[in-house]
Amino acid sequence: MFRTHSPEEMADILKAHFIKGKPIKEVCEENRIHPETFRKWHKFLFEHGELAFIVEEEKLKIVREMVMVALEESVGAVPGYLVDEVMSVSRLDVLKGLLRQTFRCREIGEFEKMLKQATRQPAE
Repeated sequence: MFRTHSPEEMADILKAHFIKGKPIKEVCEENRIHPETFRKWHKFLFEHGELAFIVEEEKLKIVREMVMVALEESVGAVPGYLVDEVMSVSRLDVLKGLLRQTFRCREIGEFEKMLKQATRQPAE
């Protein structure tokens, strides 16, 4: 009987070999998959690995745009330098937090303070 693996399971199985260094034979036996199945997943990963990055970039782009639309609705016109700062944020969690904050802002200065606080680099 064939078992269908989720994309997360496939990634975990590939990581067991490529990151943790387990031999392919061992990984395949532990997960009850044929070595040829492992090779097909490996081939697919390397032929289409850019999809993982495209998906993440698309999420960032969409949330950035949502922040800008929500901010414009809350405070009106947004200065270009703030647009540039929001568009340069590369962490999804920070962008989601900023999106929540836009609904509380009534003045652009409030958002600017939140943006600076959210994008501040932690001290090392």
